[in-house]
Amino acid sequence: MSKDFERQTAKHDDDPILDFQNIPTDRIFEKVKNICNIPFINGSQNELIAYTGKKLNEIYDKKEKIGPLHIQPIDPYIFQRIRHSKLYNSIARESFINLPAAKGMIGISKISGNPISYIIPAPQFVMNLIRYAQAKEFTVFIIGSNITILDKLASNLVRSFPRLRITGKHPAYMDSAENEKVVEALKKTNPHIILVSMGFKKEMKWINNNRQNLKNCVLINLNGTLDIMTGRKKRAPDFIEEAYMTWFWECLNRPWRWHRLLILLYGYIELVFIRLFMKKKYPQEKLGG
Repeated sequence: MSKDFERQTAKHDDDPILDFQNIPTDRIFEKVKNICNIPFINGSQNELIAYTGKKLNEIYDKKEKIGPLHIQPIDPYIFQRIRHSKLYNSIARESFINLPAAKGMIGISKISGNPISYIIPAPQFVMNLIRYAQAKEFTVFIIGSNITILDKLASNLVRSFPRLRITGKHPAYMDSAENEKVVEALKKTNPHIILVSMGFKKEMKWINNNRQNLKNCVLINLNGTLDIMTGRKKRAPDFIEEAYMTWFWECLNRPWRWHRLLILLYGYIELVFIRLFMKKKYPQEKLGG
């Protein structure tokens, strides 16, 4: 098991149900911050997990038929991709939770005029939600990468959470016929949590094409989180993240993605220009779900 995976795995000797059930979430929408027309809940990780868990309990207790509760982790690079795509922007604006997943989002939020206080790394959030899922006997279905990587991820999860119920897993690359089989499998097993890792562009396309067929579940984009959870990629050390240098860490580990720096640089300059010269401050609005 990778050290990065263990780093994100919460302790087992406590009761996550007790941890989260007493956290108030009734007024959580009062904490929404709109960053360039993309809404974020300015809450702690525990608040967002408690809110997610309570919403899952609510829809299953009442047997309501609603679409998937989409949780979208967003770092500065993904933020720029979402801002400049009509499709991605539409998906993010309808998300249940947009997760500020990297410290650079604090700087972006300040430039936008609606600063946020919390950064919630996606690996931590996913691991703690799975910890809660085990306690509540929620089920998990995983879509992403290839079968070898999926088997490794499932093995890591079950090793850390022995009572976790994984109802299915399927590689990311599928044709239309296989996609129909996956959707049917999801309908049949009715998992509480679906983890999707196909790379950002394919994830968003898959979600857009299939979310109408999915009911009563939490749907989470894993993207690079899958690599961390399986040990294929090292998460940036804390001192790198604290110094807002995650982009430098990415360049060291994946130099072929250097073009992302240009996208980030352009995005920051654009935001500063809009803020300083156009005096634009985005209004508040609610998240979907």
